[in-house]
Amino acid sequence: MIAIEFRKLRHLKIAPMVLGMLFLLCLFNIGSFGASRIKDLAAELSGIGMIQAFLVPILIATITTRIVEIEHSGGGWRSFSLIGAPPGTLCRTKFAILTIILIPFTLVEILVPLAFYLSAGGTNFKASAWVSYILCVIIMNLLTCMVHIILAHRYDNQLVSIGVGTLGAFIAMFSFLLPRYITRFIPWAYYSLILPATASSETHSLVYTNPGILTYLCFTTLTILIAGGFYYHTTQLNKGES
Repeated sequence: MIAIEFRKLRHLKIAPMVLGMLFLLCLFNIGSFGASRIKDLAAELSGIGMIQAFLVPILIATITTRIVEIEHSGGGWRSFSLIGAPPGTLCRTKFAILTIILIPFTLVEILVPLAFYLSAGGTNFKASAWVSYILCVIIMNLLTCMVHIILAHRYDNQLVSIGVGTLGAFIAMFSFLLPRYITRFIPWAYYSLILPATASSETHSLVYTNPGILTYLCFTTLTILIAGGFYYHTTQLNKGES
């Protein structure tokens, strides 16, 4: 199943899309550091987080929709059911494929600029903040992927899933300006909530912060709800084919 899905990816030209976005993100993050007089890595982490919140949800929506839409247009749901792979199993396989893509994508997107920052004299590096953000944003990207697999399966029209992804990206960016007691109830806002860097009113600069135990508890709850919903939805799809 996974080998078949990888062959589909080559046909859909997903690799150039992902690699192109990866190159642009790394180039932008490295370029912003070179243009800045302040080589503070808390500020750079904040910049990476904002770019991640705006562009990556759109990328996830686009590639997820493309690899699911091919089953609608080519009758793949029915064809795979006949060989013992019902829609729910196929959705889970697509999630596994996207996991293989998104985890390295996220690691490279963040670690390559970070390596450049450190080699170019960046200061105020806090390993715990960077590691916690990387782990949380990987989870957030995978949760976003689950949502778009379900949407793309439910609706034949690609514009629905891509539209939701675009709207979510704008919500994620706008959430940086909203108070936490509001953003904790907005799924896409967790792109901002998990970021351990924010503007300080005292120093008028970007500093490391601790998102807080409540934020992590809410994020854990969101993870359980979306992952559980994805498992339930795909299980129901399989039962519908049995």
